[in-house]
Amino acid sequence: MPKGINSADVIDEEHQDEKYRINLSFDGKRSSYVIHASRGAMLLSRAYFAPLEDDIQYEIYERYDSNDNIYFAIKAGLEVVALIYPSSVFTTYSVSDELKTIADDIAAATSIENDRQNNQSFFERKNDDDED
Repeated sequence: MPKGINSADVIDEEHQDEKYRINLSFDGKRSSYVIHASRGAMLLSRAYFAPLEDDIQYEIYERYDSNDNIYFAIKAGLEVVALIYPSSVFTTYSVSDELKTIADDIAAATSIENDRQNNQSFFERKNDDDED
């Protein structure tokens, strides 16, 4: 393990980060999560999360090593199940906020469209029932 990494389940110098509701895709495959970290948005490869995807619910906690380099503790409950020491680059915090706004807008639009389709299907079924 690299020097300065703390693998304890809980440390004082950590805080939970948010994983945006959007992922970056290349060649039709989801390849990166966008994480809202304290220094801006960061990309984390989905490959880092592959062993966790189907099995557990997890949270992402931001930590810093003794050289002030970021790493992430992935926790299931209070237990650390993975440590990720990324090589990705941060965007600025203002760009991070813009990405969050875009992600929220996309999620809201998707929800509205899903509701519209569900309501349309309901009314179509109701009209079919009324005709019988």
